[in-house]
Amino acid sequence: MGGYYEGYYEARRDGEYKFNLSQPKHYLQMNLWADPLPYSGIYSQFSASTWEESARFKFDRGYAEKSFFEKTKLMLLYKEERHWISSPLLYLVDTGKMQRDSHGIRAEMWKLGGFAGQMIVSKDASAKDEEWYGNYFNTEGNAVLGRLDYSSRVLKIGSNFIKREKQYEKISSTGALLSQSEYSNLLNSADVTFYFNRFTLLAEAARSDSDWHDTSDKNKAWELELRDFNLGPFGLNLSYFDYGRNFHAQGSKKFSGYDGNSEFGRKGFNGEFLFLVPKKAVNLTYKCSHYDAEKKSVSNNADLKEDYNVVYYGTAEKNFWSFSELYIRMMGGINMRMGFETLSGADDRRNLLFQLDGETPRQYCALIAKVVDIGSDVYPGQKIVLAAEQKINISDNIQLFMRLADARTSALSWKSGFFQLKYFIGYDFEMYLECGQSWYTESLYSSTTFSDNTGLDFEKVVKFTMKMNF
Repeated sequence: MGGYYEGYYEARRDGEYKFNLSQPKHYLQMNLWADPLPYSGIYSQFSASTWEESARFKFDRGYAEKSFFEKTKLMLLYKEERHWISSPLLYLVDTGKMQRDSHGIRAEMWKLGGFAGQMIVSKDASAKDEEWYGNYFNTEGNAVLGRLDYSSRVLKIGSNFIKREKQYEKISSTGALLSQSEYSNLLNSADVTFYFNRFTLLAEAARSDSDWHDTSDKNKAWELELRDFNLGPFGLNLSYFDYGRNFHAQGSKKFSGYDGNSEFGRKGFNGEFLFLVPKKAVNLTYKCSHYDAEKKSVSNNADLKEDYNVVYYGTAEKNFWSFSELYIRMMGGINMRMGFETLSGADDRRNLLFQLDGETPRQYCALIAKVVDIGSDVYPGQKIVLAAEQKINISDNIQLFMRLADARTSALSWKSGFFQLKYFIGYDFEMYLECGQSWYTESLYSSTTFSDNTGLDFEKVVKFTMKMNF
């Protein structure tokens, strides 16, 4: 038996002077597991929280598993995200989209003469009265996934079967049943991997058949990749892809529009080139991506929940992204990174990035400078970002962290700050005193979240948090 507890108070400034103190928030998680039989296991997770009025105590997830002959396993699942199967290049499965609080079965086999496989069958938890553009939906769903592959020392070949189904009842705001519908999305894919001494060669292809969208033609996707090619100080990764405009995968973020990246209808390549300067702690990296696509817009379908509309405009677009970086490790634990990023096509931007950081057992310090949207004449124009991070281990139990960021254009300026005092009590028990918000200034060197949000300011919030594992 084990668990996790988290509790916090938060004070937020309301107006110019007054701070409002929130009610304390508590979250408790209990984990229970047992091995009642050889090669078996049972796990369950329960939680209680003060911010869920509808279910202050609930059964979060659980599973029971049993292995047979050390070559097969059967799992009974409840709200467990175990829907992953291998899709090495196309990434056809995202567990968050393939299921929703589902229960089901997962079966696995391995070491059967070089063969291995997985099969998952699950049913989603029912969703009732979910509002969507003025109407309400009752939704049911299920998923079936299967994979079979064969591996040897120089070769791995596999095939996937992926099916996602949904049933909808559309109800008006007055409770009248407007329609009932069922939709299915079926994917069949195959992949092969060759292992050579100096590199790995991968290929994957898939076909989509869907009721949500027209998949009568241009419904295939494939990709070929040369990976980890090394020749002395040189390294290379290179891939070519062709994603059909009607290749839709409801269980994949990459190839879906609702809560997805809408990468269907693209053809192009990705490349990464690395040079390690001999006898020097210096890396030179160049990354690039180019794809041709027809200009399109993707929007939510107001008539059907969890669906999207795709409109093509008949205009070709060429999109190119590149990133060049010099990385130097110097004496005394000091590192320097300098990068230049370009983007052209649907969006155009050029960014210059610089970071100098150093670390000792006692502290870490980083200085970051960026010029974002160099030469842009689109409001608010070119942006200059300066930031500093400092982490100090005051003692074995106390740590101080600070981050300050400032951004300016010719017409605007905005800033952010985050301060944290961490106390390691021991026995997996920690306390934090924080001021400000950190999420929009994280990964400042590579992320544009802070530079793109021109309305940000130092958030006047103080938070005290306790965390404990037991």
